[in-house]
Amino acid sequence: MIYRKDSALSFKREFAKWLNVVLLVVLLCEAIFLLAEMHGSFWEMKFVDVANVVAQFATAGAFFLGFHQYRRAKKQERQLVWSAECKVIISKMIEVLKSVGVGDQTRLSNIRSCIGKLGNLAIDFEEGFSSLDEGDQKAALRMHWQDMYFNSFIEVMKSLAIAPLLGDDVSDGGYLVALAAAHEKVKAVGCHDVYKDYNIYIEVLSDRRISISRPLIDKLEMHFFVMFFFESEYVNDYMYGNISRIYMNVHAPLLAAIYEVQK
Repeated sequence: MIYRKDSALSFKREFAKWLNVVLLVVLLCEAIFLLAEMHGSFWEMKFVDVANVVAQFATAGAFFLGFHQYRRAKKQERQLVWSAECKVIISKMIEVLKSVGVGDQTRLSNIRSCIGKLGNLAIDFEEGFSSLDEGDQKAALRMHWQDMYFNSFIEVMKSLAIAPLLGDDVSDGGYLVALAAAHEKVKAVGCHDVYKDYNIYIEVLSDRRISISRPLIDKLEMHFFVMFFFESEYVNDYMYGNISRIYMNVHAPLLAAIYEVQK
């Protein structure tokens, strides 16, 4: 489905309509001025004089129309370039997501590389997306971005596992003890099932039995990643027309827990 903001299009249509009205008024005023200047000698004018006046109006109109068409063509050219570039960026995002190890293959170094690349690509995408006028091209980009988000991004984010990140804490049993304690605490507090994984990950990462190095977690630069993939200012625009609401602690529970621990 194509999601286009009609309000922006309506504004452009209204602006174009009033611009045409203003131009018409200017032309009428000029015509009235000319008639007022020569009303006494109007009948003394020759046909060639009338033709010259008409030709002047036609020349001015042709110049304006040509200039308008030139600007419109150049603008459309820029829009096509940005639209094509944004599609390429989305394809690059999908390739990055394919390279992420999930499940037992989850690694902190792999996550660090992923969120770094996705954050940089998201900056480029926003630069192009914000340069586009509201219309079919921008609506089509929303469709492509949402397809990437729901069919690739969220699937990978939900599949990241915490155990492979903990190294020796898993082999010596510290992880299992911390995991059991986390389940008990979350159960005692009570929370909705959709937030269960996030709360368990928070408890495990905060457990004193887990010796995962804090500096390793702090090295995860998540600012741009969180900004462009989860915070409403940007995601709401990309998700325009879609009833889904994005919550990091639901759609990316492990990264949301790490992000919380970093604070």
